[in-house]
Amino acid sequence: MDDVKGLLQSRTVWGALLAITATISQLFGWDLGDTNGLAEQVAALAGGVIAVFGRIKAVKRIAK
Repeated sequence: MDDVKGLLQSRTVWGALLAITATISQLFGWDLGDTNGLAEQVAALAGGVIAVFGRIKAVKRIAK
């Protein structure tokens, strides 16, 4: 891993941000439509999957 990339070019970071945002929205009771929290749960799951996939496929370090 000699190459570097910016923070926002990382799938891992984007996945983690999605999962965090979905979890925070659930904590504050925000619901996307009339889904009783299902949309937020799906978004959190998708964010986690994207983060893991991004970490596995990563070939570049994130620049400081």
